[in-house]
Amino acid sequence: MRKSGERSNHGSLTIRRVRLARPIGSFQTSCAIAVIRWMIFEQQIADLSPDHPAVVENYRAAHAVAEQNESGKATTEDLRQAMVHYRTLFEDLLGTNGRSSNPA
Repeated sequence: MRKSGERSNHGSLTIRRVRLARPIGSFQTSCAIAVIRWMIFEQQIADLSPDHPAVVENYRAAHAVAEQNESGKATTEDLRQAMVHYRTLFEDLLGTNGRSSNPA
């Protein structure tokens, strides 16, 4: 039985097991981390949604655009709309509803 990292000769081919295992392992780790983050995000949204449906709706919409932007698929209009959603979200959370704290 060979240990990890030992060479195996198959005709004229020499295979190093370690080189193949590392990229697959890091890929699996990256996927697992992404799934865990997604699960945490979904749980946080589920916890908020009964008491704050408008906040959750604005957050989901803005978050979807942020994910599109990370993959380079968001347009300028998408980004503008995300900012509108985030602004509405913060106004709801702060209780300002569009009112400025410094009247001009």
